[in-house]
Amino acid sequence: MDRIPHTIQRFLPLAAASAALMFCSGASAQTTATPPPVSVGHSGWYWGSPVPQGQNLAAVAFQGTTGYAAGALGTVVRSEDGGQTWTGLASGTVDDLDLVQELSPTTVIVGGGCSVLESTDSGESFTSLPLGLAGDCTDTVAGIAFQSAKQGYVVLRDGTLLYTADGGQTVQARSGVPNGGSFVTGLAFSSPTTGVAVTASGLIEQTTDGGNSWNQVYTGRPLAGVTVLSPTLAYAVGGGGLLLQSTNGGATWTQLPLGLTGGAAAPDLTSITCSNATNCLITTQDSNELVRTTDGGMTGTIVSVSDSALSGVAFTSADSVVGVGQQGATVASSDAGQTFPVVSSSGLPGFVAGTEIVAGGASGTAYLTGGQGTIAATTDSGAAWSGIRVPTNAAILSTAFPSGSTGYALDAAGTLRRTTDGGISWSSFAATYPAGANLIAPSAHTVLLAGPRGMRRSINGGSTFRPVGGRVRLRHGKGGTVASLRLLRAGASGSIAWAWGLSGLVISTDTGRVWRRIPLPFRSSQIQSVSVVSAKRAWVLRLGGRLYETTDGGRRWARNLAVGGLAANGIVSFGSARDGIVAVSGSRQQAPFRQVGVLSTRNGGRTWEPQIVDGLSPDGLLATPSADYFAGMYGDPMSLGFLATTNGGASPLASSLSISVARHRLTAAALKRAGHSLLVRGRLRPVLSPDEDVLVSYTVGKGWRTTTALVATSGAFQARLRGIRASTEIVAQALGDGRHGGAGTPVLRVAVRR
Repeated sequence: MDRIPHTIQRFLPLAAASAALMFCSGASAQTTATPPPVSVGHSGWYWGSPVPQGQNLAAVAFQGTTGYAAGALGTVVRSEDGGQTWTGLASGTVDDLDLVQELSPTTVIVGGGCSVLESTDSGESFTSLPLGLAGDCTDTVAGIAFQSAKQGYVVLRDGTLLYTADGGQTVQARSGVPNGGSFVTGLAFSSPTTGVAVTASGLIEQTTDGGNSWNQVYTGRPLAGVTVLSPTLAYAVGGGGLLLQSTNGGATWTQLPLGLTGGAAAPDLTSITCSNATNCLITTQDSNELVRTTDGGMTGTIVSVSDSALSGVAFTSADSVVGVGQQGATVASSDAGQTFPVVSSSGLPGFVAGTEIVAGGASGTAYLTGGQGTIAATTDSGAAWSGIRVPTNAAILSTAFPSGSTGYALDAAGTLRRTTDGGISWSSFAATYPAGANLIAPSAHTVLLAGPRGMRRSINGGSTFRPVGGRVRLRHGKGGTVASLRLLRAGASGSIAWAWGLSGLVISTDTGRVWRRIPLPFRSSQIQSVSVVSAKRAWVLRLGGRLYETTDGGRRWARNLAVGGLAANGIVSFGSARDGIVAVSGSRQQAPFRQVGVLSTRNGGRTWEPQIVDGLSPDGLLATPSADYFAGMYGDPMSLGFLATTNGGASPLASSLSISVARHRLTAAALKRAGHSLLVRGRLRPVLSPDEDVLVSYTVGKGWRTTTALVATSGAFQARLRGIRASTEIVAQALGDGRHGGAGTPVLRVAVRR
């Protein structure tokens, strides 16, 4: 009885969220086909809400109905149907991307932060152009201008101009763009040698010799972007409604009036895109508004884009437009930008602190509590979420659905309700229950309430409850009564139920009638999270991040060291004896490891793979045999989103990682002669980028130290571990790039004897 859907996990306090689950008066009704979920691009997790995904999108480009958008945390998505549906792509970077140039439906270049990436196979794979920008570059990418997949320019904010004629294999430094003491904000070329750059200081600089020299052709108000439409026609935009036009390839510029309908105040303009010489859409600093012009910038109309804060728009035809923006918003227009019906959904609304994700009794089902009279539900392993309305205005603090039709909900007022039709209708019970109680239902008619004041049990579907009889059975003698236990959390799967709190960890194998206590390797007040896999197998996470496992009902516990130095953070959850996930906080690590949110194991904890999900540690995490679920904050401003995986977060292709030391046993004297340091060597296959790092963790005393090792093109790496004065355990972990998964090593122990 190993594979059991298990573990109720508590959310950390949630910020107010916005979003679109299709709420109805009872259970949600699926009336339209759900589009395929969008991968996060860094691992095998996919977005379930919002749709299509939740990272901020900064730029978009289309050629016909095929287009690409890029945004925060290295997000790149592709659409082949004019923006109606999207596919997540593995960019291989966590840099925020704000530049997209589509050379053809199969060739796209994206840039931002320290990265410029190119794909020639419709985004199936990306190559990082080795332009010397790796790491924490001080001046980020400000513009890209490519004439072909091989030939193009990259400009940095400080004006540094780089040129490649072979797709980035070799790079030439050209004459820097004069920036007027400010920074470059845009770059565009109309031919392999003729181009313009704009700056925040209000300069337009032109080159006609491929960036070997620059000529100042305009000075005025600050500029934010430039677009070249043809060898002769170009537009530039800036603050206070500034719109400039050049009709001679950028040699001279004229300010256009852009008179707004009704005498509206001119907004700050940030970018411009056009379907032809006269029909253009202009994004603004107030990203809920666009400016639309149909006469080449002589006049303009303010277009309100609902609640979607857009950062970029692109024409797919003369009449069709796609826009992208904050929190993954995507909108589409079929009337050349006059109106923008929403295509995407937003996050989940109205959920408060104290929420939890629980597994349903049916495969592929999970439920989220904490909404004001609302439970969020998925029945397709997290690919889509919908809302179940409960007839109360109070927050739903606990829920259980032992089957698809029978469910229970306990609200903040202490009222228990039951549904037998999947949430369409509910019956309530007159009795109220103590604050802080946790609701679990091992079967359709058996319900337990566990909390700070003990445990109550119902065998008639919640109609009546009685205190659980008997005492907690110990290995030696008897303990306190079950009804008096002080408990914080509880969970159930089939006939097995468990609960934990200040009274320790207790388990029942007969739907909660008889309970026994499982001894712990530390004080019960230090329990942070519990995951029960079977009557004998459980995982416990201790405050401070130490993870322990028992396979014999608590007689013996073993600390799991393979998690390494990526600090476990609040939640452990296993869906079977072999498959589990742990929430981590990589905030103390260097990029990109600081974005790791989950460690995943598919071999019972022998090795753990670090995975980037939404770039943050989860607020809720749940593993089941059919799917794993992640709930976390996303976007700016932050909202609550849902992600899931049906394969433990695995990427399509695997990586391998190994480490070794010269000697596994040392004397203290030999270690002293070595300066209290050890040299670890390793190998990673495949090598995914020229600047790829491996995180090496090792124990010193009761804690972990970490260092990063640069991987050579051969896959070899080495790390010098310092400050070692006693036996140590060593673990290495690599991230992967989304196409190739991450990897972790088993624990390597070096024993030091006196």
